[in-house]
Amino acid sequence: MRRLVYHGIRGAMVFSTTTGDDAPIANVDGRRPPDRPLFFVRPSVTAVTFLPAFTAWFAVVMDWLSMTVVLPAFREPGGTLWSRLVLAEKLHVVLGSGIGAAFGLLAVMMCARIVAYRKATRAVMEQYRKRL
Repeated sequence: MRRLVYHGIRGAMVFSTTTGDDAPIANVDGRRPPDRPLFFVRPSVTAVTFLPAFTAWFAVVMDWLSMTVVLPAFREPGGTLWSRLVLAEKLHVVLGSGIGAAFGLLAVMMCARIVAYRKATRAVMEQYRKRL
């Protein structure tokens, strides 16, 4: 019964490994899969976890680059978009970018907690597996 509980919990976990390798657990008789880590699987899963935070920061950086570095393609010459903004528009852009950066920071903190919980779950499941 304990093995069934273990494999039931393990089977319901998405993107979480409980063994030293990355092979799926394909049986319930307690045999452990071979210890063969797959290249890039775990770092890729961690990177995907941080994708929402990366997206928020990417949007903020691209906004700033498009306003301060890239010259407008379909406007008359005369500098960047930032140089054409009045003070109220510049404050609006800075405030919006600050809010976007704050959301990006919150997303990084939440993603770090997700990774910590995933590692803790893996450790608990490994301890449970050893007691089978």
